[in-house]
Amino acid sequence: MKTIYVKVYSAQEAEEYAKNLYRILRDCTPVIADLCLKKAEVRTETVLVKYISNKRTDGMRSLSGLTPTASMTDEQETTAAKQNGDRWDKQSFSEINLMYEMCTMITCSTNSQGKFGNGNSQSDNFLQTGTLNGKGQFFGYTSTTQAVKVFYCENFFANYWKRLRGLLLINGVYHVKAVPPYNSTGAGYTNTGLTPSGTSGGYCSRMEMASDIGRIPTVASGSETTYECDGLWFNNTIVAVALFGGNRGSGSKCGLSYWYVNFPATSVHTYIVASLSCKPPVAAA
Repeated sequence: MKTIYVKVYSAQEAEEYAKNLYRILRDCTPVIADLCLKKAEVRTETVLVKYISNKRTDGMRSLSGLTPTASMTDEQETTAAKQNGDRWDKQSFSEINLMYEMCTMITCSTNSQGKFGNGNSQSDNFLQTGTLNGKGQFFGYTSTTQAVKVFYCENFFANYWKRLRGLLLINGVYHVKAVPPYNSTGAGYTNTGLTPSGTSGGYCSRMEMASDIGRIPTVASGSETTYECDGLWFNNTIVAVALFGGNRGSGSKCGLSYWYVNFPATSVHTYIVASLSCKPPVAAA
C-alpha cells in the first residue's frame, strides 16, 4: 500500500489536481493531501488532510502556519467541514481505526508514543500547524512539547483532542457507523452491545471489535507501558461523542489508542478541534 502526499500552491493548480486526482491516486488509500484554495474531488479514496483544521469564512481548511480553530460544538465543526463540498466532513472512527491498524502493523507495537514520539503531550502551549514542514512522513521527538507526524498527518495525536464522526457512547453502550451520513444522536448507527468499564481516566487494557468496523476500547485497567498504553475516559450516563488522541495536558495517555467518550456534542473547549477528511462515495466505501 502506498501513501502519497499532494500539495498545491494556487487555485488553478488545485483545480487541475482535482480533475486528475482519481486517475493518479486510484490505487492509493489513504491519500494524504493539503487542502489549499480549491476543493479536490476523489472518486473512491479517503483523503485525510495533513494539518489540524482552521476555520475560515468559507469553511474549514488545512493550512500551514495557523492556529487550529477550537471552541466549537460538534454541529459547528461539521457545518464548517461540509462547506468544502458534499463529501467533506470531519475525520471518522473508521478512518482513525485504519490509521491505528497500519501503525500497529508497521511498528509491531501498540505503544504509539514509544514508536513515533510523544507529541505535544505535556506542554503549556498549543502548537500551530506546520512545525514539522520539511520532515518525512513519520517524525517525532522524545520531548513532550514538540509535534509528531504519522503518515504525513501532523499532530495526529496529542496537542488537541479531535472530535470524530461515527462513534457514540449512548447511555453506556457504543454505537458505530462506518460511512456517512453521520449524526450525533445515533440514528442509523449499529448498536455494538459493548460497554466501557474499569476506571475512567485510566489506561486502556482491552479493545474489542465493533461490528467489523474497528476496535473499540472497552476496559480501562492498564498502564502506560502495557496493553494499549493510552488513556480511556468514559461517561455511561450521557450521549457522548468520541474524542481522539489526547491533548497537550494528557501526558503519557496520548496516542493512537487514546479515546475520550465523556462529553456531549454540545461541549465547547479550547482543547477540542476537528480535522478534515473527504469521504469516498458510499458505493465505493
